[in-house]
Amino acid sequence: MGGNAFNETPDGQQPVHITRLETSRYEVLRQHALEALRLHFHHRISPKDVPEKNDHGDVDILVSGPKHDYSIADMSSWLDSIRHKDGGEMCHFAVTVPGTVDTHAQIDVHLCKDNIEWLAFMQSYGDLWGILGTAIRGYGLTATDTGLHVRIQEMEKRDKKGSRILLSDSPGAVLAFLGLDAEEYQCGFATEQRLFEWLSNCRLINAATFARDPETSDERRRHERPMFARFVTWIAANPDNREPLELKPTRETTVVKALKVFGKEDTYQCKRQKALHDIAEDKARIIIVAILVSGGLKQDKANLLVRGLKRWTYLDGQQMHILDHAQMEEASQIRLAALLDDAGYELQPRYILWIGQHRDDIKALEKGRMKVAKVSKIDE
Repeated sequence: MGGNAFNETPDGQQPVHITRLETSRYEVLRQHALEALRLHFHHRISPKDVPEKNDHGDVDILVSGPKHDYSIADMSSWLDSIRHKDGGEMCHFAVTVPGTVDTHAQIDVHLCKDNIEWLAFMQSYGDLWGILGTAIRGYGLTATDTGLHVRIQEMEKRDKKGSRILLSDSPGAVLAFLGLDAEEYQCGFATEQRLFEWLSNCRLINAATFARDPETSDERRRHERPMFARFVTWIAANPDNREPLELKPTRETTVVKALKVFGKEDTYQCKRQKALHDIAEDKARIIIVAILVSGGLKQDKANLLVRGLKRWTYLDGQQMHILDHAQMEEASQIRLAALLDDAGYELQPRYILWIGQHRDDIKALEKGRMKVAKVSKIDE
């Protein structure tokens, strides 16, 4: 929180002034906190710092794998905190800086359930992942708190989060895929210039990605994130001349490579086929409802009839028939898309005629099913 957790204090308490720490004091406090938590957690990580940073607003530490039961008050005692705030997964502690009497700093402890290494990876080197996230977005990749994901393009507009498939939450594997040197990442960067040079080796980074219209969120981020802004300026002055244009990656080639590298081809294809099926069914439903409404049915009656078609009819070749029981499992229901023409824009004439002849029967069956379901629910 940048040292701002104790700006507002509960009634009756004196405010705690949090001081920004010069690097030497920051490193002492960070090491002190890591040692204090060592006896109580199996894993403790402090994200890597931005190079050439002169002072720090707080100390960030991630922990996981508690060795015993504890409370936030217990953690406050371990850290010699004079005040704490329980923020759930993120807790804040005001502590006295070692070697001082009345100088106070803030320690933020992120309580992780798992994948602590990935979370530390995402939080290291300032806005490193703000830069990488922008670079990889156009190639069908997204990084979240759970790992690196590939996105199914056809699903994105319908369900952005649902379109994602996890590729990996291993920092080393992700760095290798992006073409970045993991050893140098671990050792650290002496200067921001060197960090930018290291980033430029990412095979998905190019200056054009960061040349956005001023009204985009990326442009706003430049003002909110100084490191991001400096990288935008730097990459514009250092364009990518590593390979001919025709060899540069595309979204399609990147997705194919990612799926192969991380062994997710089958998962991707299965989910994508399901998505394409759902998209086709939604499109067919909209088309059929529109045809029914244009034929004189009210919207709610048209929707009822289409639900009835799904549950009470089946195709035998190109012939529609009425079932003697409702099919409630989606996998067993008729495909509405199969009722459209080859172009997928019109209901085939034979089915227009059949539905017109049987619509009252189908509506009656569906209404009856709904009535029975409602009574059964009340009886429960």
